[in-house]
Amino acid sequence: MRGQLLAPDEPEESPTAWFAVLERALRTNDFALAEKAKERLAALGVVVRLSGLHARRLRPAAWCPLCADRPAGRGGGPCTRCHERRNP
Repeated sequence: MRGQLLAPDEPEESPTAWFAVLERALRTNDFALAEKAKERLAALGVVVRLSGLHARRLRPAAWCPLCADRPAGRGGGPCTRCHERRNP
């Protein structure tokens, strides 16, 4: 049948299953499992962007504390772009 979507043979290859894992992990504050689910979703081609508290907890320590989009500057401070915005 044309246009019919088929479920993957292995549940581990289903983005839906990994979204459920991610949701549960965030609700139970299991951030190690949430990171694993986020990585697995990325491997399946799904980009997950979290906001608020969850994003701060999952963000690696080496990321800019202000924008979380770029690597941190020296000593874990703001990245170059954020530093320049704060100190023109």
